[in-house]
Amino acid sequence: GQSMSLVRNPQYHGSYSGNVGRVRLVFVGMETRDPQLPALYDAGELDILRVNELGSSVAEGLCRRNPGSRVVRVPSQALHFLVFDMTRPPFDDPRVRRAFVLGTDSGALVSAGPAAGLLPATGGLTPPGVPGHCPEIAPPFDPQRARQLLAEAGYPDGRGFPAITFMAYPPPVGELLRTQWRHNMGLDIPWATMEWGEYLRTVNRNQPHVHVMGWHADYPDPDSFLRVCLAQHSMWRNERYDELVQKARRVLDQGERMRLYRQAEEILVAEAPLMVLAYRETVVLVQPWVKS
Repeated sequence: GQSMSLVRNPQYHGSYSGNVGRVRLVFVGMETRDPQLPALYDAGELDILRVNELGSSVAEGLCRRNPGSRVVRVPSQALHFLVFDMTRPPFDDPRVRRAFVLGTDSGALVSAGPAAGLLPATGGLTPPGVPGHCPEIAPPFDPQRARQLLAEAGYPDGRGFPAITFMAYPPPVGELLRTQWRHNMGLDIPWATMEWGEYLRTVNRNQPHVHVMGWHADYPDPDSFLRVCLAQHSMWRNERYDELVQKARRVLDQGERMRLYRQAEEILVAEAPLMVLAYRETVVLVQPWVKS
């Protein structure tokens, strides 16, 4: 409900290009999805509109009604993932964690998602737009192998799988995941959600067996994900993994750092303490009179 104006500093003497002298930023809460925003864009009162939180159908309608506009997509260095509680059954068994990874179709999850700006999670924990992103490192969707792993862990066709607590935010994600797990692995897992602030307090106070969380880079480097994010959201520890991540923090050669981080990502994928659900990108609609 508020706005901020950014004005070019007339005392700046460095090199620059372009003729923008003032930018007015209008802030809208994620939960409101202000219905006035599309109308303001249609009327030409907004030059650029972020469409991520408006929902896919609204974003598509804006594109159809404004054919001269450009859709600009930029990796936002952020992602959504599942956190497994590895301190208790059933997720103390890596076969169960890998089964959930193989039994979840990230592409279908994204295509059925409630908002624009999501990409299938085909890589590791380091998202696109961050150095060291490892595309295609994630195992492919394989529900048959997922069922085999569940059977090896003692849950053939989902039978005998214990009652677990599952929390998801935003709410549509919970139902989408539940539907996939029921269809792909024979597991019917109830889920719960709540307002975002209470959600955070609940998962921090009494960690569920599995819950959805997200992370945005504090700085554009794998360290923000492979060390900081992982330490904050998982109790998983692996001596070789920790050794690689710590060594990469000290190496000055960027190519060598990325090789070390890739080795760490391979361990992370194999052990699956987290499951990446989707990467985020910023999607903006730009009026035709705005030129770069």
